[in-house]
Amino acid sequence: MPKIKEVKKKDGTTVYKAQVYLGMNPATGKPKYTTITGNAYKLVEDEVNKTIADRIDKKTVKNNNITFKQAYEEWFELHKKNVKPSTVETVESKMNAILPYLAHYKVRKITPAICQRMLNDMVESKRYKRSSAANYRMYCNMIFSYCIKNDYLAKNPMEYITVPKIADDFIYSDEDSQETRKYWLKSEVVEFLKIAEKELKFFDYVMFRMLLFTGIRKGELHALHWNDVNFATGELRIAKTLVNINKQDILQKPKSKASNRTIILDENTMDLLKRWKQIIREEYIVFGNRKLWDNNPPIFSEPSGKYFTLSHLNNVMNYNFYVHHPDFYKITIHQMRHTHASLLFESGASLKDVQAKLGHEEMQTTMNIYTHVTETKSKKTVDNFASFMEI
Repeated sequence: MPKIKEVKKKDGTTVYKAQVYLGMNPATGKPKYTTITGNAYKLVEDEVNKTIADRIDKKTVKNNNITFKQAYEEWFELHKKNVKPSTVETVESKMNAILPYLAHYKVRKITPAICQRMLNDMVESKRYKRSSAANYRMYCNMIFSYCIKNDYLAKNPMEYITVPKIADDFIYSDEDSQETRKYWLKSEVVEFLKIAEKELKFFDYVMFRMLLFTGIRKGELHALHWNDVNFATGELRIAKTLVNINKQDILQKPKSKASNRTIILDENTMDLLKRWKQIIREEYIVFGNRKLWDNNPPIFSEPSGKYFTLSHLNNVMNYNFYVHHPDFYKITIHQMRHTHASLLFESGASLKDVQAKLGHEEMQTTMNIYTHVTETKSKKTVDNFASFMEI
């Protein structure tokens, strides 16, 4: 709603004015406005509402025949200049699912019913999860909003669309009574590291120790170079993340400003890094890559200087560890970060401490993802309450 201003005229009388946006001028490409003036606030307010309604209901778009695919391509050319390469790849992946449904439609012909059928089909066919369908709705909204801004479209057909529920959402199963734990308990971490130290390659053991004792993201771990470690102070600098786009390794800035952080490593982890540095340094020299070593290579790399693949630790867990220990409680690599957060909370760390350690921009992110309490913490709470009551 445009702001209505009270204006005092030279003759002492009062009028009310508001400037209303009418759309883009197709000839100049600049925005058009009209000024509404009246002697009473209510009269101006009513006229503003009428003008806005007229524009929405009757406006003439400047390109009546643009298709959804064409609109997406226009929007994407602008969007990809303002996001990271990894985000560009994500958008392209999501749009590959959306375009078969909407690409050939003229945007002015896309109705809410068409959008709803698309989401219904995505969910009912089980090709996509309901959470993914919600993501596709978000991207469609972004493109339709771009169309409205550029006068290709009057109303957003995705505005009132909902991601449908499916029959399974309403049927109770035994799984509903069991909350899936997305982290390891302290005892499981201790056991895993003992097994990893005995059975896995040394550098894999060091990588898992780093994940579990720092809570850093997998991409942040792979992006570490030797100058990110200060062996004198025990500090580890997190300033970048590794992504792989079109089969090329690319170093990006961290996920957010808060992700750019320095954390302290415990002495045992520092000692392991020192041992690994000596081992990999000798391998670089044996392979004739002394100059490459002197040029600050990645911490976890081949003697050729090539980064370990981002799927490396996933493969170790899925095709090595879990194969030999099928009864061990299964979590993903990212859930090792969840594990670190859980153990931080259990050890008495505050929300603010955990937020800083994990590099979350917003406190709400920390609260949303890590508000679960470990089984140990829950038992302590019950025991403490019983002791307090003394009955």
